[in-house]
Amino acid sequence: MNWIWYILLGALSGWLTMRLLKRESSSFLRNLILGAAGGFVGSWIFKIVGLGATGKLGFIITSVVGAVVVVWVADKLRDTDVKK
Repeated sequence: MNWIWYILLGALSGWLTMRLLKRESSSFLRNLILGAAGGFVGSWIFKIVGLGATGKLGFIITSVVGAVVVVWVADKLRDTDVKK
């Protein structure tokens, strides 16, 4: 049953990221993937900085921070391809 929470929280994190960045809504699957990638990147960033987050709210914060970084990097890579 725990994995269902992680799926829902990952999708919520992706959705919150898109709202925060004022982007168009994505599908549930895209939000889930963005939230999962954000969770991975966010936990890596938090570990480097020396921060820790616990609980469901901490998971969401970590995922959103990481997802913002993922979207930022994707935008930079996309801009680089267009300029070539």
